[in-house]
Amino acid sequence: MATTALQSVPTPLDPAMPSVDEGTLADVYRYAVARGEITDQDDVARCLDLPTACVALVVEQLMHQRLLTPSPESPDRLVPVEPAVAAAIQVSPMEREICDRRGRIALVRQRAARLQAEFESARQVGPGSRDRVERLAGPALVQGHLEVMASACERDVLVVQTGDGDDLDGLLDLCSRSLPDSVEVRIVCQHRSRADLATRARLRALTDLGAKVRTLAQVPHRAIVFDGASAVLFGEGGSAVVLKDDPALVGFTVQVLEQQWDAAVTADLLDVGYAGATDDLRRSLMALMGQGHTDEVVARKLGLSVRTCRRHIASLMQELGAVSRFQAGLLAGRSGAEE
Repeated sequence: MATTALQSVPTPLDPAMPSVDEGTLADVYRYAVARGEITDQDDVARCLDLPTACVALVVEQLMHQRLLTPSPESPDRLVPVEPAVAAAIQVSPMEREICDRRGRIALVRQRAARLQAEFESARQVGPGSRDRVERLAGPALVQGHLEVMASACERDVLVVQTGDGDDLDGLLDLCSRSLPDSVEVRIVCQHRSRADLATRARLRALTDLGAKVRTLAQVPHRAIVFDGASAVLFGEGGSAVVLKDDPALVGFTVQVLEQQWDAAVTADLLDVGYAGATDDLRRSLMALMGQGHTDEVVARKLGLSVRTCRRHIASLMQELGAVSRFQAGLLAGRSGAEE
């Protein structure tokens, strides 16, 4: 019994299309070229010793790749198409789309270039001419500023990173797409980044791009400094503040962030856990206990789960010989003062 050929042609490069074995696909295509057509998929299956379902899937994929097409005389008859022609059929719409997008990008940049000079001129005499702090609301606006500042960066970028996940993905994208290769990238994040597998993988991807990574027990605020001349301080809800054109204000911010870099511990991202950071974590834990903070507050400041934090506190209490949480806090405070 003849198997009816597929009537519809799937959209090229449809991600929903199932994958097939390349060798099997080549065998079925070779059969079609040798015979000049495919009219009976059962016959293909018998000749190639393949399951009929497998042949049906391969035929669908060949049509998807434009290597088979229904004959104008008979839709049930599939004829082979030369691979170079099939590729051109698939690629041409994508090339046109790329050209259209490049044209639109060029128009956007030309319009921006025409208005940039007017923007700078008007800002010099406008009410905001003395404002050295620019407040940004919304992730899109923040991202736009970051990309402009990154593309203009010439020497170095210092990142103080409190979070992980999406924040690091955004930083990875910025480093790989917007920053020139000659720019040195330094990153300070919390010790907990060493223990989290996903975060460590993201940081390792950044080091593969040339970034240097150090960690601290506490990172109070997320910020990025470009060339020591402009800074972005990130807030809640995708907001941010840009500091620029004020040597004193930017200089103070840079000095604070540089101190965090100097105090941080170099991270070996091939090691699992808090390798090289245990002493700093212990000192920070003792200091926070000595200040009388609850376990929950200590955990939040150190970026740890409450359970992990309590495990560290229990170990420290045993080390200090404390019999209560209160006594541990006092002993930790004394130990911190002695250091």
